[in-house]
Amino acid sequence: MMLAVLATASLAAPGCGGSQSSEAVAPPPPPPSGAPAPIPSAAPAEAAPAQAGDPKILKLAEAALACPLEEGRLAYECEGYKAWSEEQDLFSDHEKAWPTLLAMLESPDEKRRLLAADKFYMPSSVDDKAMVDRVVAVQKKETNPQVAKDLASLLARIDMVKLGHGDDLRALAKHPEKEVRESIAFYLLRPHQNPTTLEVLGILLQDPERDVKRQAIGALSPTTDSTEAVCKIVREQMKRTDDLVGEALKTASRTRCEGIHGEVIDALAKNTTDATKIVNAVGVDYALAVEWACRETPKPEAKKKGFAVAKKLTDVKVPDANTRRAALSALGVCDAAAATSVLTALGKDKDKYVSEAAAKELAELKKKAAAQK
Repeated sequence: MMLAVLATASLAAPGCGGSQSSEAVAPPPPPPSGAPAPIPSAAPAEAAPAQAGDPKILKLAEAALACPLEEGRLAYECEGYKAWSEEQDLFSDHEKAWPTLLAMLESPDEKRRLLAADKFYMPSSVDDKAMVDRVVAVQKKETNPQVAKDLASLLARIDMVKLGHGDDLRALAKHPEKEVRESIAFYLLRPHQNPTTLEVLGILLQDPERDVKRQAIGALSPTTDSTEAVCKIVREQMKRTDDLVGEALKTASRTRCEGIHGEVIDALAKNTTDATKIVNAVGVDYALAVEWACRETPKPEAKKKGFAVAKKLTDVKVPDANTRRAALSALGVCDAAAATSVLTALGKDKDKYVSEAAAKELAELKKKAAAQK
């Protein structure tokens, strides 16, 4: 039987010089004594072993695995994936689900990893180093942008330095995927503030992508502790000369850095001298910044100055209606008494978008005043 197989193979092999006619071809001579025997044809590959883990989770996953990929993600409208995405009870006990989901994350099957990343969760207090080691290893080699982003956001929440992964955190700040760097920036300082996370934030604040820098600025507040180091960075960001200065001032207005709310109002007064240059890229953030700064500052003179800024932001010369409308509520926050006449005038504005919002704001202001009598 082996000789017959070899004879057939010699007929089919290209470049052997044999005729491909139907004439009989003599079998090759047996190998010399001591020579290795010919390698037989490879046996069919065995089926991959069944995935280990919680059978209920795996059953739900199997239905979702039949769903197609769309731009690197599973199609949400597919019933199998929708059922997976909406399931809560099976994953409510995170530690119980970890072994199954970790095994799925380590799978070569992209769909399986997408499903696992959808449900895998680590609290910021996690201290299971062995598990974190596995997640870091998976994230390092992940090729799907969505999975890479999901895992990076989890790693940014935990104390990577304490668990021996400070260098891996630094590497994530230079990850080739912009979305990964954005997620790191967003979550970085809130749960764990230390020299390494502050260093990584500094890297992200210099990122070439605007969206990454914006997230890094936003990470400085409102739930980040306003430590001396954070306040120093915030004040440096307030000096920006690009269109992210609005984000920086809005962020600063929501910190608890001593004396900063008056500084925000001073910076806004300087940046809004020419109403015609207050564009959407900064204007809405300016409006939010002055409202919050007026709300937080205890100084009447700062509030009065803030009111002047808010009034300038509602000026008809401001080219962006969104900015004008966003500043309306700041008028009442900075100076409720003075706001009445300004809002009354704005209620007759030629821009219907602004006039309707001004009338509504004025009604709310009068309602609050009546309630306080």
